Amino acid sequence: ATVQGLTLAAGALNLPAGAALTYVSGGTTTDVSTSEFATLTLTNVTTMLGNAVGTVGDRWEREFIQDGTGGRLLTFDTWYDWGDDGAPNMVAYAASKIMRCGFHRTGATRIRAWVMGHGFSA
Repeated sequence: ATVQGLTLAAGALNLPAGAALTYVSGGTTTDVSTSEFATLTLTNVTTMLGNAVGTVGDRWEREFIQDGTGGRLLTFDTWYDWGDDGAPNMVAYAASKIMRCGFHRTGATRIRAWVMGHGFSA
């Protein structure tokens, strides 16, 4: 299925049957309380929203993959705190390149975020 600029590969979301998907620009997200890891393929411009993501204390990982075209813009709203280096620039990634990130919901409107690895081939 393609959702707000993302293609969710079959079996890539480790969600139980019937689990809600709700957190990417415009309304679809993965439920971090039931899925700590998901692979998301960028097929368009995508914004990750923080307002519906988990509860304080939740931790999760996401692997973002550029589709066969590459150069897809991925942005994060102001809830995501990337520290002094700021958010990564995945638009510079070529086709089929991967970036893996970790996230930790530390407050009502704050999600600490970090890059665990980037630039790998899919």
